[in-house]
Amino acid sequence: MSRSLSPRIGSRVPSGARSETRLGASARLPRRCRECGGAALRWAVELRLLTQADHAAVVRLWHAAKQDAYGFLATERGRTLDNDDLVLRQHILPRCAIWLAVDGDEPLGFLALAGSYVDRLYVAPAAQRRGVGAALFAQARVLSPCGLELHTHQENAGARAFYERQGCVAVSFGVSTPPESAPDVEYHWRPAPGEGA
Repeated sequence: MSRSLSPRIGSRVPSGARSETRLGASARLPRRCRECGGAALRWAVELRLLTQADHAAVVRLWHAAKQDAYGFLATERGRTLDNDDLVLRQHILPRCAIWLAVDGDEPLGFLALAGSYVDRLYVAPAAQRRGVGAALFAQARVLSPCGLELHTHQENAGARAFYERQGCVAVSFGVSTPPESAPDVEYHWRPAPGEGA
């Protein structure tokens, strides 16, 4: 998910907006989320846009999730919280709308979406396999109903299985941009006939 592309930038959601789409007017997800395929949720998850007050907690969540998932990437093992803060501020925030899954004030995961490109989707290690990632991916489908594109690393079996459960299809295999230069896979999600805009 770290591949840098020139994503198609869609319209941004106004600052402070909350999801008021198929996920519900208050964006609170029920304990069993229909959008997530009925996955049981351990938390009362709310989806909302990132605020300045969330920034440090999101950097810590992202850093922990990457350390947990990327044992095979030396470039990620060597990153610090300061490195990740800089990447978030300089490279992700300027081009992506960032949606958080939160329980109260606690971020459980985040989605960085640039038009139809899922630039980042990370869930805190303690919140994984509880429907949080599926809720974030469902939000991406709502925001880009005609389709989604993303990249992940070929070695990241957990992420690949997750995206395939969400209906994504691998469309090409390649190598991520430097400094990683690691084998990656491009996935696409397209709505079923009759779905989407």
